[in-house]
Amino acid sequence: MSSSPQLVFQGFPADTPSPALPAVQQKAYETLVNRAAEVFGDAITADRWLSLPCSDLEGSTPLQVAEECDFDDKRLKEKFEPIFVKIEHGIYY
Repeated sequence: MSSSPQLVFQGFPADTPSPALPAVQQKAYETLVNRAAEVFGDAITADRWLSLPCSDLEGSTPLQVAEECDFDDKRLKEKFEPIFVKIEHGIYY
């Protein structure tokens, strides 16, 4: 029986709570990481994208922007969903 690959981000499984984030923020972080993996097709590419400067984010990395948004789920969706839709439609990558 095979199991689906577990998403690992920065060395920690995505479902492992970070001691630095409260539970609600941890959930928003996991949602962002999992959505990026869905868009890019794998965790490695998603991890790379989350860690590199993004022109749609004025040169900040997605993780920097997520921190600036205090990992607020609503704010993260507002910031990142338009970018993910562009990527999914092949507008850029």
